[in-house]
Amino acid sequence: METSFLQNTMLRIGNLMNVGFGSAGVDIIRHYLLQGSSSGRLALHQSGSTVNCIFLFCDIRQFTDATEALQEDIFVFTNKIAFVVHSICNAYDGHVNKNIGDAFLIAWRLPDEPTDMIETTAITDTSKPDSLADKALYSVIKIRLALNNNLYFLESIGASAKGRLLEKLGDDKGQVVRLGFGLHAGQAVQGAIGSQRKIDATYISEAVDRSEMLESLTKRYGLSNLMSNSFYDLLSTTVRDKCRKVDRVILGFDAEDDYCLDNTSEKMILYTFDIDIDALHQAKDIGARAQRSNGLTPDASVRESRRLSTTSSVNKSNSARVIDSLLAQGNNQTVGELSSKLLLSHVNVANSSFRGSSTDNVFSPLSEDHCQTKMDPGFMGLQHENFGSHLWTREDMCIMHQCYCDDFFHPTFSSALESYFNCDWIDARAKFLLILERIKDGPSNYFLGIIDANNGHPFIGFKGWRSL
Repeated sequence: METSFLQNTMLRIGNLMNVGFGSAGVDIIRHYLLQGSSSGRLALHQSGSTVNCIFLFCDIRQFTDATEALQEDIFVFTNKIAFVVHSICNAYDGHVNKNIGDAFLIAWRLPDEPTDMIETTAITDTSKPDSLADKALYSVIKIRLALNNNLYFLESIGASAKGRLLEKLGDDKGQVVRLGFGLHAGQAVQGAIGSQRKIDATYISEAVDRSEMLESLTKRYGLSNLMSNSFYDLLSTTVRDKCRKVDRVILGFDAEDDYCLDNTSEKMILYTFDIDIDALHQAKDIGARAQRSNGLTPDASVRESRRLSTTSSVNKSNSARVIDSLLAQGNNQTVGELSSKLLLSHVNVANSSFRGSSTDNVFSPLSEDHCQTKMDPGFMGLQHENFGSHLWTREDMCIMHQCYCDDFFHPTFSSALESYFNCDWIDARAKFLLILERIKDGPSNYFLGIIDANNGHPFIGFKGWRSL
């Protein structure tokens, strides 16, 4: 009896350490404990170790407003966000390192072998850098999808706090939770910082700072995610082809001076992975309405769905075009059948900590009726799927990405960006305007603002690179 009690107590202490330090931190602390085992104290005089990692930095948007509105409920709100971020990243081999109030740092440990050894590794090896990079980016997409269910984040919050939060959000009736994401890859030193009274396992590196910087830049470009070229280069070819080059920058120099482009300048190319989650909202709404049209033939149901889609705003018309495009490619399903299939793919839950859930309101916008309905968190699809290239070509991914990979958007934006780099700002301006007439796009709007602020004339000495 006493032995069993001691064993259970040790297991509970071990689990608490795992939660407190994280999976990566536990290894660090174990090393320091072993080094100091003879003295019975942590060996804090030990040097850290150098590792190669992918770093994901996530930041909660409008956190100050949320804190003022929710007050003591801010912990419930933040911990639900943490649950989503931690669960998804852990499912795709990420290791949570830090919770920094309104931000989270997650790391994917890259193999230590030389590059030529990595390239000879079998394609099925999930520790390959491209596989880990793909998993890190896919985690970001899954998190963004999970954040769309306002019910999960609001159901445990009191009515008065909920009212204050919605008042803070003002006219923004979409997602209650928004995150920015920065992805970077590089070397870091891992170790323990502190004293015998308080210790933290952490990574210290410019690479960590770069991931935080990239997240901060998402606000400037009007994007949800940014990745550096060092991370982009680790992605598989399939995924790289789906990313968009956003800008190229110089770190720590004044890009308007000629000296900024010498061999010592640190340059970074910025990329993003575009997704239109509203397309899934639209697909569900159109499908539900079409299915309620009793007695319609499949062709008539499709026509009715398209008619309903034209009543949406101009910005939402992109989503309707995506569905039309899929149907035009020979898909014989009605829009309703297609939408149902897409949504069901996100609610199969394998993690035993989740319960089953209906797909109703999976991507529903916030409303009073929805807030009164209890929704199980199983909607988030936090299952550990068999990871592979097939995930990037699923129908739901195609719908979210379609309006960014058609014959217009990518070629036009790439051409505009090259004109901007080559100082042909008149041509760049015309093409950025053309994009903005068709779709809301943060980078196009950003570059247009720079061009107009300088009356269409490049900076003196501008050579296609801007300083941050």
